[in-house]
Amino acid sequence: MNVRRAFVVAMAGLSLASCGGGIRVNTDYDPAAGPAITGYRTWSWLPATAHPGDRLTAAGIRGAIDNQLASKGFTKVEGDSADFRVSYILADEGKVEYNVVNPWYGYGAWYGARMGVGSSRSSTVWDQGTLAIDIVDGKKGELVYRTVGQAEITTDLSPADRIERVNKAVIALLKSFPPR
Repeated sequence: MNVRRAFVVAMAGLSLASCGGGIRVNTDYDPAAGPAITGYRTWSWLPATAHPGDRLTAAGIRGAIDNQLASKGFTKVEGDSADFRVSYILADEGKVEYNVVNPWYGYGAWYGARMGVGSSRSSTVWDQGTLAIDIVDGKKGELVYRTVGQAEITTDLSPADRIERVNKAVIALLKSFPPR
């Protein structure tokens, strides 16, 4: 009985751990634009679009992108004369993960009525945030680089912790920009 309880607790812990953790990043870029991207020196923001959430979060994301691009040696300029332009999209979505743990799985029909006894069911509900950063060529107006990150949204963070989490996310998203 104690072995089965330990198994159920361990499986529940693994499923919860898979919900949280760090940011998952996917990046894509146009290989044909590689030479142009390596020549980029200046950047500016594309006109802002409406984003869900509060203006403090939006300001934090913009500030983190400003800081990360500056740390990579890019110079922010005003207007349309920049080598590349930046935009971001922020979205959130409710997620549900269902877990069923059956310690009798695989024992076959010869155990008869015991099949399925003791299974444990649970569900985990969380909000997943998605932040996408787009890099658009300043001359052609074409998307040349997109990076998308997803992570669990934690609403009980202090303002300082929230800013730190946004900064870490933007660093992870722009880690491979410019592509080499």
